[in-house]
Amino acid sequence: MKLLIKGGQIYNFDNAFLGDVLIEDGLIKEVSPKIESQDHCEIYNAEGKMVFPGFIDVHTHPGLPEDLGYKKDTDDFITETRAARKGGTTTIIDFAEQHLEETLTQALAQRERRYEKKAQCRYAFHIAVTKLRADIYEQLVEVKKRGVNSVKVYTTYGMMLGSKDILILMECCAALDMVMMVHCEDNDIINYCSKRMLYWESRPREAETAMVYKIVSLAALTGCKVCICHVSCAESVDIIEAAKKKGLLVYLETCPQYLLLTEEKYKGEPIEAAKFFLSPPLRKEEDCIRLTEACQKGVVDFISTDHCAFLFEKHKKPFVEERERVAKGIPGIEVRVSLMYDYLVLKNHMDPKAFVKIMSYNEAHVFKLPYRGYIKEGNFADLVIMSEDKDVIRSGKLIGSSDYTPYEGMGIGCRIIKVI
Repeated sequence: MKLLIKGGQIYNFDNAFLGDVLIEDGLIKEVSPKIESQDHCEIYNAEGKMVFPGFIDVHTHPGLPEDLGYKKDTDDFITETRAARKGGTTTIIDFAEQHLEETLTQALAQRERRYEKKAQCRYAFHIAVTKLRADIYEQLVEVKKRGVNSVKVYTTYGMMLGSKDILILMECCAALDMVMMVHCEDNDIINYCSKRMLYWESRPREAETAMVYKIVSLAALTGCKVCICHVSCAESVDIIEAAKKKGLLVYLETCPQYLLLTEEKYKGEPIEAAKFFLSPPLRKEEDCIRLTEACQKGVVDFISTDHCAFLFEKHKKPFVEERERVAKGIPGIEVRVSLMYDYLVLKNHMDPKAFVKIMSYNEAHVFKLPYRGYIKEGNFADLVIMSEDKDVIRSGKLIGSSDYTPYEGMGIGCRIIKVI
């Protein structure tokens, strides 16, 4: 089957032009300023619209509610991948987490099975290492053969690794050219602050920044490429920017919530505040401003969601009086692209080419996702067609399984018209 997209404004991270895209059998056959109509070819008129490479979200958690014991009547591996695609995200990366005595290959196989015959978009995996064995290097070699190019490490929660194990793992990753993604919160600081009355003070910014500094320092020692996940604080940005200037391969990931929302969300009614419980928590307006500047300067490498499709009515609201039981995480996979185009391009005047880089190209390049992130002959025909028509975020219009959106009522100046 052939499809010819005519007259759209085509954007890659390094070029932009009015042109046509010919698609055949799921691949891009030709990209040119003008392609003649062909026999047996459907034509889509994209005049006045923008054509982007499919967007990529490298930090998602389908199935996490179930994994943590929160019951749902729907299957995240269907609903959340469908929602991702509807919102312009054509590839997600999930986490294959090592449990109990599993090897890494067993953990990967287990996660792969949960996606089989269900996924509505492309997907890949990070391997979350929670226990080191003597054969860790050999295990990493095996998962790398199966297409995994990154590991995930926690520095808090029950699956955390200590500094000694992180250093060993960094040495392995450096030798294998793998990226280490790190959830940076200092566990001792979290424990010390755990009884503080206000949620955002129980996971303070000092917990993040202290661990960001430590992980960057360990990366400098080992030569390991690291990605600091869901950065929320201005001080963390400063540390990472300084490391980049020294030539260290430190990637900065942030999320829409840390650009658009602030800790003021916690200061209203407790029931409403529970919608915004996540780790790390929302920060101050000045942190949003610093992160926005970092996006504009190219210091931020990825904008991901850390998407968790918890249900407000079942997983958050009933536990308002028991803070530790409130599900920590928010949905966002379906609205990420639209929110960020509106905020970064329309409101903060980011070049659309830079938008492609931070939302698609970098993700494909760093995590070695072949045939994605760029509109060119031979790549997957993962394309997103958008307009600059106004819209409003409403949970009732979304198709993901969560029963709310933290962005309810936000006006945006764009719409996703078609996802291929």
